[in-house]
Amino acid sequence: DGSLAIEPVPDSDPRLDPKSAIPREEQRFLLALEDNLEFLSHFDVLGIAPSNDKRAVRRAYYQVSRRYHPDAYYGRDLGRFRELLTDLFERAKVSYDVLMDDSLREGYVERLLEQRRRESEARRASEQARNPAQPEPEPDVAPREQPPVQPRRWAGR
Repeated sequence: DGSLAIEPVPDSDPRLDPKSAIPREEQRFLLALEDNLEFLSHFDVLGIAPSNDKRAVRRAYYQVSRRYHPDAYYGRDLGRFRELLTDLFERAKVSYDVLMDDSLREGYVERLLEQRRRESEARRASEQARNPAQPEPEPDVAPREQPPVQPRRWAGR
């Protein structure tokens, strides 16, 4: 699937709320999502690959919206997580709208691919700056000398 590999925050993270109605493991995952929000594409938010069709987008949106809808914990204390759930739910809705509209999706995919290409080039340039390429070693074999060019003689003249 196209989901971004996000590891839950450590169990010792001070942002975990023991009074929240959200289970601790879910809190750990939500906090990891919060830490990575700026890196999430529409595909990441829904946990699908860019190659998935509209049916997969619809199914993923249904699952994500149920998971992150703040009313899933209606009447229970969510503490700081209510805002995060609301934000994730809204992002899922925007992702759904963009990926279900063919023209919006096409433009988004083009921009996403261009952004990833630029990021890849920047990483490559940064890596080259940290580890400058060594000059190519001289070959062990001396270059073959070419025989001198003999002028052509025309027969019969």
